[in-house]
Amino acid sequence: MARSSSSETASCNSTRCRCAFTRQRAASTDLPARYRLELAGFDGVIAKRLDMPYRPGERDAVAKVKHHRTADCVVVGVRWKEPAEGEVPHVVATLLLGLHDETGELRHVGSTSASAKKRQAEVAGHVLPLIVGDPSTDPTGPPNRWQQKEGLPWSAVEPETVVEVRYDKWEGSRFRHGTRLMRFRPGKDPDQCTFDQVTQRPGPDDPTVHSLLSSAR
Repeated sequence: MARSSSSETASCNSTRCRCAFTRQRAASTDLPARYRLELAGFDGVIAKRLDMPYRPGERDAVAKVKHHRTADCVVVGVRWKEPAEGEVPHVVATLLLGLHDETGELRHVGSTSASAKKRQAEVAGHVLPLIVGDPSTDPTGPPNRWQQKEGLPWSAVEPETVVEVRYDKWEGSRFRHGTRLMRFRPGKDPDQCTFDQVTQRPGPDDPTVHSLLSSAR
């Protein structure tokens, strides 16, 4: 099937960057161009201000523009806010997230902040009744550079609650960075929260780093 596309001009109007760029938008039957770039291994694009020259070692003239996506995840645990000395952990700091892999096993894939005061009551109402066992300080997953400091207590949660989170990068078998809590999904079946949401396999017509660099010459 032949691909058709149209050009779309967009602007980045952040306080750091005033720029204009043109992107190719794929037809509705295809993945959008931004998804296809992700399949080639790109985190995003670099936008340069039109009114400033590029200066090596400085970032004033450029901004990184990332594409964000959402995924439904199972809450598999909570990490508690560090309690005062002598206190029992009672305030949820982050939700630990899980997804089902291709075998159906529920795997820990990252976390999302739940510390905003305006959401504490909502978070507590959904997860505190499902707490399992006493708090632990054991590692919650493989070591990584974004992992919070060791020793922060956490507790397991019965895998019955689903949340929608926003993320910018999926790498290997986990979210590369922290995610943003968007909403709880009380009507969502936890078994439907799978790796299929976040893993995409490139097709024969999708770009590669080599093909993109070659076409830019």
